[in-house]
Amino acid sequence: MQSSEESSDEERKMEHPLPKSWSIHTRPEIIAKYVIMERVGSGTYADVYRARRLSDNLIVALKEAHEYQSGFQKIEALQLLQNCPNIVVMHEYFWREDEDAVLVLEFLRTNLAAVIEEAKKKESGVPVGEVRRWMLQILLGIEACHRNMIVYRDLKPGNLLVSDDGVLKLADFGHTVKLKAKQHAVDETDKASNINDPFKSSYSYEAEDGDDRKGSLTSCVGTRWFRAPELLYGSTGYGVEVDLWSLGCIFSELLKPLFPGKPAYPTRSLDAISLVKRLVCYDPANRATAMELLNDKYFNEQLLPLPICELNVPLARNGHDEDPPDGKSL
Repeated sequence: MQSSEESSDEERKMEHPLPKSWSIHTRPEIIAKYVIMERVGSGTYADVYRARRLSDNLIVALKEAHEYQSGFQKIEALQLLQNCPNIVVMHEYFWREDEDAVLVLEFLRTNLAAVIEEAKKKESGVPVGEVRRWMLQILLGIEACHRNMIVYRDLKPGNLLVSDDGVLKLADFGHTVKLKAKQHAVDETDKASNINDPFKSSYSYEAEDGDDRKGSLTSCVGTRWFRAPELLYGSTGYGVEVDLWSLGCIFSELLKPLFPGKPAYPTRSLDAISLVKRLVCYDPANRATAMELLNDKYFNEQLLPLPICELNVPLARNGHDEDPPDGKSL
């Protein structure tokens, strides 16, 4: 039989439940499997730690997502995309109703922002063969997203991680949204070229959290310098085309890292410049899709992309982009 003091203690616990774990270091299911070594990134909505897996000493990244929707989006997207070699690998995740989601990801030390930063130190910029290989890898990752009806919504060099052997991988899926296709339209040009591209179509989607209007998306996503015009104008009915605009901006930087006051692309081929123009179209309907670009002669004729093993990969992460307005940059 409980004493009155014990009963009072139980009542107080029910009225004021114990707070959830304030730190990843207090999570027994995690520290039983991983040694947390250091925090390597931090933001309003997430923290990233370098850790070592006890079972085999593999170095991994532990990403603790503090916001429910962001954590859910990351996990859902990565589960759908795990078979793509240009998407960061999620080994496992920990998530309970009363805890932050913690994703166990492969650890990659640098990113495309560092590659571009290194190129700025050279008058010649990124070599042509390397540009093609970087772009090809980004396209394969984006095409996998779009094939699974996922809009990435924050494509920028800082979110494109690079392994020590030159494999580029899309990371940070906290801004992604899943679309529902209403129809798949294949035009006569696609039929003639044997490109069956379902992404030149219309889409439907559920409203995001905090918006009661069905089919509405927030325009407050992405990093300013890579944000499509429709996002800048506040559109809430956009689709995968926003990623393609961002891709065009990245392609432009790879072709010629920003040197103020100098001529634009003086040594680049017309094919490369044409590709940029197909991406940075004001009208989203006129932007080339990832599938169309993968079939473009720029990647299949003349100078082929440099082998991945020959890419110039910086030794450590260096360089960053401006964070998006809501702070979800990790």
